[in-house]
Amino acid sequence: MTSDDQATAERILRFVLGEVTPDARRRLAEYVGTLPRTPARDVRTTARLLDAAASLTRGQRDGGRERAPIEPMAGAGVRGRLLRRPMHLARTLAHVAHYSDPDTWRSLDYEPPPARPPSPATAPSLVPYVPRGDIEADVCVIGAGAAGCIVAHHLAMAGRSVVLVEEGPYRVTFDAAPDEMRVLGAVYRLGALQLSRDRRLSILQASGVGGSTMVNNGICTYPGDPDLSPARDNVLEGWRRAGFGLDLAALDLARQDVERRLSVRRLSPGPLGRNAALLLEPGAAHRSAADGRATVSGIFRTNLVDCLGCGLCNYGCAHGRRASVVDRYLVEAGRRRLRLVTGARVRRLEQRGGHTVAHVELADRGQGCRITASKTVLSCGAIASSALLLRSALGSNVGCRVSYNLSFPVLARFPETVHADAEVPMSAYVDHGTHILESVFFPPAAFAALLPEWGADHRESMAGYRQFAGAAVLTGSRPRGRVVLSGSGRNREPAVASGLGPVDRRRPREGMRQLAGHFLAQGASYVLFPALPWSGRATTMAEVERILRQLDDGGSVSLTTAHPQGGNAMHDDPRLGAADSSFRLHGSPSIYVCDASVFPSALGINPQLTVMAMADLCGRRLAGPTG
Repeated sequence: MTSDDQATAERILRFVLGEVTPDARRRLAEYVGTLPRTPARDVRTTARLLDAAASLTRGQRDGGRERAPIEPMAGAGVRGRLLRRPMHLARTLAHVAHYSDPDTWRSLDYEPPPARPPSPATAPSLVPYVPRGDIEADVCVIGAGAAGCIVAHHLAMAGRSVVLVEEGPYRVTFDAAPDEMRVLGAVYRLGALQLSRDRRLSILQASGVGGSTMVNNGICTYPGDPDLSPARDNVLEGWRRAGFGLDLAALDLARQDVERRLSVRRLSPGPLGRNAALLLEPGAAHRSAADGRATVSGIFRTNLVDCLGCGLCNYGCAHGRRASVVDRYLVEAGRRRLRLVTGARVRRLEQRGGHTVAHVELADRGQGCRITASKTVLSCGAIASSALLLRSALGSNVGCRVSYNLSFPVLARFPETVHADAEVPMSAYVDHGTHILESVFFPPAAFAALLPEWGADHRESMAGYRQFAGAAVLTGSRPRGRVVLSGSGRNREPAVASGLGPVDRRRPREGMRQLAGHFLAQGASYVLFPALPWSGRATTMAEVERILRQLDDGGSVSLTTAHPQGGNAMHDDPRLGAADSSFRLHGSPSIYVCDASVFPSALGINPQLTVMAMADLCGRRLAGPTG
């Protein structure tokens, strides 16, 4: 933490909150100090820009509230529109820093449950391997997330020597009362500041062994799921008609195997609460669209075992109630011929005859090594797998047709206490086929960061934290994004050209309207739309319609995805895809791609189970006698 980090924290906190507490300043300065170069530069630039801009309007008051000069700065003029995104970033960081403090939690009547003994379903740990030089192996798997852990497991259990390379750390435990700001900096890629090039899309991905599966809500849905709308049945068939050559019957058998190993089952009533019940009550959220599509509602199936409903799934389970790919696959493989290398970044791949050489940087040792393998499997995810192939100048049609599941939350304040923080954050759903409505909620700092309010309005909403309910619209985008490289030489980093247009912003309008109408009819005092950071409160449907018109203005929308997909679409024709139906990269004898990057388009529902099923199928095939 440098003096520049402290000055940055001071500027941001003073701009947003009007005051600076020592704990918030320290927390935010430490966070900035842990950021990689690019996001750290963006945060520092934001702080200086807003500090200078505020001086132009300093002293304007609004009824004694310190939120002026915010209002004139965020106006409709050119300057106001240019400042909206840096102001949104500053507001997010300041509120996370302030509301990560346990003293602040007590003012909200919030207290996370104490740590409990871990479930017997979880246990042991792995000992990462520390390379002392170059490595040779039968297989190198790059990326220890949902796909990589399963592929590595099947290969190691078949007697192959496997090196599993992961850029992030191996975490054995998580905090039962996490400092939310510290988690953002330590667990999420780029400190949760991974943005598209146009800064309009926030891409949330975890870094570490287990990947995002360690900090998600455990939702296990899939195309063709009988618990969802029948319209979902058409997704994989549509993929196959478009040239996706995977055997769908074999994929479904693999999915069943994964479900058994991960103890997938419907959430029990114990950790459910009022937030889930509000969404499931009959009302506007369940009304079918004009085209007559039927809705299907229920409780999600998950890989959470005897969940306690602490509400902290997105920060890692401190209670050992997640049947993860690490515990259920990787630990067993670690007893065989698997070597797990953490803190290791693969800069490029090199083809040498029938082998592949991975050039690896080891973060904690300031040096590198080379891993030579007969087969190399890329399981780094839609963005990182595409970027590695681009850096290595391998493959064709790489980094193309990227799509996303986009999330649009709606928050509703009720006169009575809801206690949404004391239940599973995401449990109930209403599926409309084109979009799905999901109950959601957030710990205090994340909730504060989402509120589209400033000053006294924001403080008033936070005072009613336990009176809020929440739900979100989840919908898939069109596959028009791209992964490209920025920078030069060895330091080229992935950048995402989002490819999102007006249609992708307007698609969720129906779902947001349904949720707002649903909550207002149930007696909510007002609703808020975090995806529209400058929208404010709506107390009537007329105000809702006025606010939703902001979806037509790209500069007023803040889009978020935790599920980037595509980039290396599967197609047996090398002119149309990056990998064939055996997962092999076109033009390479030894490189395979197995992760969400091979999806031709976004699923529109949580993709983790489909990714795991593909990995199960890929791993078994590569482990077989002809693999």
